[in-house]
Amino acid sequence: MTNKLLRKLKNEEASIGLILGSGFKSAMPKLENERVYSYEELGLGKPKVKGHSGKLIFGEIFGKRVVVVSRLHYYECGETKRYKELIEALSKLGVKTMVLTTATGGVNASLEPGDLVLIKDHVNMSGVNPLVGDDEIEFVSLQKVYDKSLRKLALKLAKKHKVKLVEGIHAQMSGPTYETPAEVKMLRTFGVDTVSMSTDIDVILCAKYGIKVVAFASVSNKAVEEDGEEVTHEEVLKVGELVGKKFEPILEDILKSNLEA
Repeated sequence: MTNKLLRKLKNEEASIGLILGSGFKSAMPKLENERVYSYEELGLGKPKVKGHSGKLIFGEIFGKRVVVVSRLHYYECGETKRYKELIEALSKLGVKTMVLTTATGGVNASLEPGDLVLIKDHVNMSGVNPLVGDDEIEFVSLQKVYDKSLRKLALKLAKKHKVKLVEGIHAQMSGPTYETPAEVKMLRTFGVDTVSMSTDIDVILCAKYGIKVVAFASVSNKAVEEDGEEVTHEEVLKVGELVGKKFEPILEDILKSNLEA
C-alpha cells in the first residue's frame, strides 16, 4: 500500500506536515500552488467525521514545501494500518517535522474552554499501538518524541503574540464515546491535563519514521464529570474554530522558522 501511495504522489515533496484537529482549519494559512488528493482516490477510505476533509493538500508557503494531512481516526475503521502507511509515505516524501493539533477535553480542573495547551508528553489509553505486528519489530523510544527545541520555539512565539500557552500531558482514548466520569477521575490521578480520541497514535508513528513533533491541544470543554454538561461534537468544532484563530499567528511563525536547526 505504501508503494501504491508513493506512485500516486510521485511528483510530490514536503518537509513539513500539518495534522489539523477538529475546528483548527481556521489556523491554516493559504498555501500557494495547492495540489489536492482525496483519501478515496488514494485508497485510504472516506472520512466519517464532520470537520475532517479526508484530503492531503500539498503546497508551498514561506519558501517551504508543506502537506496538510486530514487525520484518520482509529475509531473510524478499528485499525491503524492505513494511517501507518500514510505517515510512512509522507516520511519518504521528505517530511521531517510534523505540527499536530487536537481538540480536547480539559481534564486538569484549571483549564477552561478556549485554552491552548502545548503537549509535552502523553499517556496512551487507546488500547492500541500502531506498531504492533510490524514485519520487523523495532523498539521505538518515545522519551524525547515531543521535540524540546520545537516546544521552546512554540512558547517563545506564544509570548510574542500574547497568547496564553501552557505545557501539559495528553491522553488518547479510543473513542468514539466521550469519557465517563470515572475515566476522567482516573486520568486526573495519572496527571493528565487533556484528553481526546487522537494524537498519541499519530506521535508514535512519527517517532517510528524519524519525524520531529510539536503538538498543540485546544480545550473545547471541561472533561465531563457526573454533574457536568453533556459534550457535543458541534461544541467541539465551535470552540476549536475560536482557538484556531488564536493559534494562527503562532503557526504562521512556526512555518517561517528554520525547523531543521
